[in-house]
Amino acid sequence: MKDLSWIGPRACRHEEVIEQLGKHTPVLPARFGTIFSSLKQLGRLLNMHHDRISRFLDRAMDKDEWSIKGIMDTSQAKEKVLSSALSRDAERLASLSPGMRYFQEQRIRSGVDRELRAWLREACGEIWKDLKSRASECCERRVLSHNPEGMDGDMVLNWAFLVSRDSVEDFRACVDQRRLKYAEQGLAFHLSGPWPPYSFCPSLEME
Repeated sequence: MKDLSWIGPRACRHEEVIEQLGKHTPVLPARFGTIFSSLKQLGRLLNMHHDRISRFLDRAMDKDEWSIKGIMDTSQAKEKVLSSALSRDAERLASLSPGMRYFQEQRIRSGVDRELRAWLREACGEIWKDLKSRASECCERRVLSHNPEGMDGDMVLNWAFLVSRDSVEDFRACVDQRRLKYAEQGLAFHLSGPWPPYSFCPSLEME
């Protein structure tokens, strides 16, 4: 299991099988490496959680998971917030003496981090609301300390949405609109999918 050359192709094959099945029927995907000691144990698990599994498969019918990661260029975002704050107070600053103007500009600069956090919360809340209205289910996933390959910046959100296949185009269009709106502020969105509905699987532990 520690040999990437051994585990890599098998993990990819596992994913391929689930994806192919998902094109024809709803699936409850088991994560790679899930092992049962016997068919009897598997049968016990299925019997124990029959109703939960059945409800999940009904919810997942004709739907796929789509992942959205928000990546922020912090330097660009701070510069944009600072520029906006200085422009907003330009008239007042111009009326001050040079020494007082310098003091007030430094005060504005010191508040950039706080203002950026407030702006980010508002922006993410707006985006979440729009995308949630276009999905059957949604959930927030752990924000990673490192970014996937090819993504430069700081990850600020990591979301999953369960989207009906007949609503995908509308969902993708909404993401594209948000990309355009927030690009200048240094906030980018990376959409990937369709995936099997891993983030929405119910917990099926043996009791």
